[in-house]
Formats: sequence, C-alpha cells, structure tokens
Amino acid sequence: MAPAKFDDLAKPASDVLTEDYQTKGFQLKAKQKTSWNGAVATTTVDLFPDSASNTPAKLSWKFPNAFGLAGVSVDKLEMDKGGKFKMEVSADTVFHKVSDLKVETKSDLVDPATAVLGLTYTGVPATLVKFDTKVMNPSDFSLEVTRAIEKFTLGVRLNSASIQAPDFGVSAELGPVSAAVLAKDKLSSFSVLARYSAAQNLKLAGWYQQAKKSSYGAGLAYSVDACKTLIKAKINQDGVLFASVKHEKVKGFTVSAGGSYDISSGKPTYGVQLSIE
Repeated sequence: MAPAKFDDLAKPASDVLTEDYQTKGFQLKAKQKTSWNGAVATTTVDLFPDSASNTPAKLSWKFPNAFGLAGVSVDKLEMDKGGKFKMEVSADTVFHKVSDLKVETKSDLVDPATAVLGLTYTGVPATLVKFDTKVMNPSDFSLEVTRAIEKFTLGVRLNSASIQAPDFGVSAELGPVSAAVLAKDKLSSFSVLARYSAAQNLKLAGWYQQAKKSSYGAGLAYSVDACKTLIKAKINQDGVLFASVKHEKVKGFTVSAGGSYDISSGKPTYGVQLSIE
C-alpha cells in the first residue's frame, strides 16, 4: 500500500462529498491537447460573471517536457478571471538524477516572496516525505511525513508556526470501509470522515468536524455505468441539501448539472458545466 499525501488521507470520503458538485454558476470548460510536446490548454469560462472579473475565463496550460528538457514539466501556468497568475514547475529523476526525488517550484509570477520550493522524497519504502519552503524566507516552511503500515496510513504535518503542535492523521482501508481521523490547527480541530462501498456502484459517506464551528453531514454517490452517469447528493448540519448529476454524452463531452436547497430559508441555487476534451 503506497502512502498518500497528508491532504489525501481522507480522499475516499471527500471524493464522494466534494467532487463533481456543480451547484452554483454556469460554466464552459474546454480542454485541448496539442501536438507541441503534449502541451495541454484548458479554458474555463464562467457565464454571467460578476463585475469584479477582469475576464470571464480562467486560462490554464500544461507543458510536459518544457523548454525541451526531459524530466521538466510546467504542470500549471494559469491566469484566473481576476487577472492573477500561478505557475507550477516540477522536475523528476530524469532531469536531476537523484533517485526517488521530485522537485517542484510554485510562484505567482509577480512577487518573488511568494515563490515556493518543494521536495518530495519516496526513497524509503512505504514512506513519503514532503518539504516546502519559501525561497526568499527559508524559515517559513512546512514538512509532512506519511507512512503506510498494512491497511493503515499514518501522517504528521508541521510548519514553522506549529512545530510544537503539528497536525496528525490516520487513515484505514478495511474491506468496504475507508476512514480517516485528522487533528489540525494546533489540535483545535478534529475531523472524522468515512466512506462505505455498499455496492460496486453505490458509495455512502459522512463526516464530522469538531472545531470553532462544528460541521457534519452525509452523502452518497451512485453511478449508472450503462449510461455513463454519476448521481451525487449530500446534506449538511445547516439543513442545506446538495444534488448533482454528471453525464458523459459522448466520449469527451460531459454535462454536469445540479443545485442546492436551504431547507430553513427555502433558498435554492443552480449550476451547469459543459466540459469538452
């Protein structure tokens, strides 16, 4: 069992509870793979944007083997609808020749103080070590270590402000049940998330978080493979019900539509996304 990153310890449950919910806004997403070294361009257009948007579209590019260098990849070069930039570049062992080490850099292409250098090392069996630091301020860092032990994954994460009170997490895969327990924010926030695979095409999930404002809820994901459709629904502690349907009309053309309904106020929201690849 390969270890997950700390943020992925609860991924089985969070995928059911957070992914593929298009419940607000209208969006067109077009992804085009080009013949230029496998470069991929993605355009995400928000229809009817608010007046604060510089552009209704978010533009994103990915360049494998960037600059003609094997092992170097521009994983993300993005301009969002607010005109802000984001760039992420990584290099694997093909480039730097250090076994089991991945090097990453991140920047907003404006302020050098935001530049981050990341190192991910997987050379120890069943163990992942990830270290990030601000290039201009190395004392501002974060470190996480996760280790898989049979059906369990243990994780710890700390940064320059939480050395004495790091985040802790444990996840488990026990037959049809996947569960995770997390302690974060200097041990002031505790979360439990679980997913149960009731059938091959039906997954149930729930969460409970004890923090300044506690939250809890439950959801489900039901897939209809015959018509390539995914149906999801969840409800939270405030009595807000969310539902979404994702349908692949033909290969490369997907429609996601959904909404939410606040039971106490009667206020609904609606959303649709068209995705073309």
